[in-house]
Amino acid sequence: MQHSRTIISVLALGRVTACTSGPPDPHGDGPPNGGRPGAMLQEATIARPIAILFTGMKANRDLVLSKDELEVAIPIEFARANVDKSGVITGFDMADWGRLLLGDKEAQPDLRAADTDMIYTVTPQEFTIAMRHEFNRMDEDQDGRLTRAELLMGAPQRIMGREAGGQGAPP
Repeated sequence: MQHSRTIISVLALGRVTACTSGPPDPHGDGPPNGGRPGAMLQEATIARPIAILFTGMKANRDLVLSKDELEVAIPIEFARANVDKSGVITGFDMADWGRLLLGDKEAQPDLRAADTDMIYTVTPQEFTIAMRHEFNRMDEDQDGRLTRAELLMGAPQRIMGREAGGQGAPP
């Protein structure tokens, strides 16, 4: 009985390993890029950086961000970014806010996306416009609510170590 379980376990492990080895190389018999780890990035879905901010704006924990919740959260986030209480967000403030809330100072919306008059500061009005723009852009069905599915996007696809046309990477 124990011997049968061992054989079944080994066969199951072999089947899982075969499934995870990836598709064959289109120019040969083996897995892409010689089977090295990370040789192929499969199709995936990832969260947009601003999705981190939007999920934090949830008030009632129903997993959907409404326009009303957004409107309540916008002045709170502006105040968080406006550390010196000057009434405008500078480029440094925006970078710090982006790092804190979005995980990266370059994540959108950043100063370039929000500074509509291009004077290197963001007013409360510009910040509000940027937040509403991001919300509306992501609200695919235009129902005034952002679902978790709308906070996602397709991850870029690429095959590492290959140039366009199937040629290997240069030495």
